[in-house]
Amino acid sequence: MSPSTLTLPLAPLAPSQQWEVQEVTNLEEFMGLCQRLERHHPTPFQHSTWLKQWYQSLAITPEVKPLMLRVRPAGEAADTLLLPLIQRQRGKYAVVQFADRGITDYTGPLVRAGVTFDRDGSKALWAALKAALPGRDVLQLHKLLPAQGQQINPLALALPVQPCALFGNQFTVPDNYEQWLIGLGKRNRKEFERQWRVFSRYEDARFVSARTVEEGLAMLRQLAAMQHLRRTETPGYFLDRPEYVDFYESFLRDNLLNGRCVVTALMVGDEMISGLYSVFDGHRFTMLRVAMGAEVWKPCAPGKLLLERSVRHMHGLGCRAFDFAIGDYTHKRAFDTRPVPLLDATVALSWRGLPIQWAWQGKALIKRQPRLLSLVRRLRRRLKFG
Repeated sequence: MSPSTLTLPLAPLAPSQQWEVQEVTNLEEFMGLCQRLERHHPTPFQHSTWLKQWYQSLAITPEVKPLMLRVRPAGEAADTLLLPLIQRQRGKYAVVQFADRGITDYTGPLVRAGVTFDRDGSKALWAALKAALPGRDVLQLHKLLPAQGQQINPLALALPVQPCALFGNQFTVPDNYEQWLIGLGKRNRKEFERQWRVFSRYEDARFVSARTVEEGLAMLRQLAAMQHLRRTETPGYFLDRPEYVDFYESFLRDNLLNGRCVVTALMVGDEMISGLYSVFDGHRFTMLRVAMGAEVWKPCAPGKLLLERSVRHMHGLGCRAFDFAIGDYTHKRAFDTRPVPLLDATVALSWRGLPIQWAWQGKALIKRQPRLLSLVRRLRRRLKFG
């Protein structure tokens, strides 16, 4: 499965103007600015509740520093854009990225409602941003939203972007839940019914949603332990690092009772069969971390079944928009998700960053040429096993 062809919507011409770019060094001040623009945020990752905890947990080391920018027309008080960025030191290179570090599924600026950009206006904005980033070597954008609702992301217009290998998975459920299940096809509907029957045969088998912070933390820790067991040998696995543990647990403590953090699970007695950690921004329910237990539970497809029960649960609370976030997993296809295409870009900010930009462009070129990509893969295999 691959995302649909990316097309950017046309935008009316933005007036030519000078831009002021200012770095905000106080987190509370920046969150206050975000709250003014987040009413029309495209995903929960551009909401102040997510961003505040992210900066508090994941941007507190000498190697990772906050870089929070506000952008407005010269002489005006109202912000046009807010950019939740970081600066990372990678060897001798100072790298600018969005606040992500592997857990923000969609990145992008916060844009004031009603503001539109054409290509020339976006390039003028980018020139102002680049001038405000002296001493940095390269800008690396990953999982960038091409548009935020009806608003074009000006960075997507101004920069030499390429399609990202990752894409989102969104879907909506109408008021009639059972009718929606029927619309997924007889096979999927029957599978969900069969899986629930198999699971329900176990004594004290049940679906649960955490109602207290203590219950939520206990469920999250069981979920994390299951992920650790399954992925401890996966290269690059990082969610068990202390700073990430702190992020997820702190976000839960602050947001479970207000409904912005949701933890659900399939339980048999005291044993978690599958667990799910999600965020809810008042409109869309976004599922982030899912884990399955022992192989003995495989006949009831606990991961897929938990997703359906969580969707059913949130639908009963009035939610109609859902997001399985990034990743192309087979179980997501049963829900007839709509792919959300994303973008990547790497742009030099100094002469030292040029080799990094050129290397990224070379890799992107190879990926667009199937024959060349096949040749590179064959050469790698020969070098590895020759």
